[in-house]
Amino acid sequence: MKQKYIWILIVVIIGLLVLLKISSGSADKEQLAVAPTFVANKVESSLVNSASDTNELGDIPIGGGFVDTEFRFKNAGSEPVAIVYGETSCMCTKAVVKRSNGEMSPRIVMPGHGGVNERMNMTIEPGEEAMLVATFDPLAHGPSALGPIRREIVLQTNSKNTPELRFLFNGNVIK
Repeated sequence: MKQKYIWILIVVIIGLLVLLKISSGSADKEQLAVAPTFVANKVESSLVNSASDTNELGDIPIGGGFVDTEFRFKNAGSEPVAIVYGETSCMCTKAVVKRSNGEMSPRIVMPGHGGVNERMNMTIEPGEEAMLVATFDPLAHGPSALGPIRREIVLQTNSKNTPELRFLFNGNVIK
C-alpha cells in the first residue's frame, strides 16, 4: 500500500514539473513576442543625440532615493521616425520617452523584470526634439550593492540610418 502512494506522489511531482516547464516556456515566448524582430516602413530620417549619449552621475548615495538622468535627441531628417521598442539593461533602471508635445511613452524596463515592455509606436516628427528620462534605483540590488555602475537604455526605431539609439549612464553607489 505504501509503495502505491509513493508511485502516485512521484507521478504528481513529475506532472507538476512538466506543467511548470510548459507555463514558463509560454511566458518566455510571450516575452520574446513583444520584442520587435521586423519593423515595416523603414525611413531614411535619423534620430541623433543632441548632447552626449553618456551621462556621468558621480557618487550616488545608496539611501538617497531614485536618481533621474536625461538624454535629449532629435529627428534630424525630413521624415517622421517611429520609436517602436525600448529596454533597459538592468531591473534597477526604468525609463520613459517624452515628446515635445508632452506625450509620454509606456514605461521602459528590463525584459523579464518589472513588467513587460509594450511596443511604443511613438513618432518623432522631423526637427522635433525629444527626451529620454532614465530613473535609477540605487537600492534595487540591496543595501550592500555598492560600487561602480554602468546602465544602458536602448531604443529601436524604424530608421535605416539609426535603427537603435543607445544611452548610457555611469555612477558610483556609495553609503
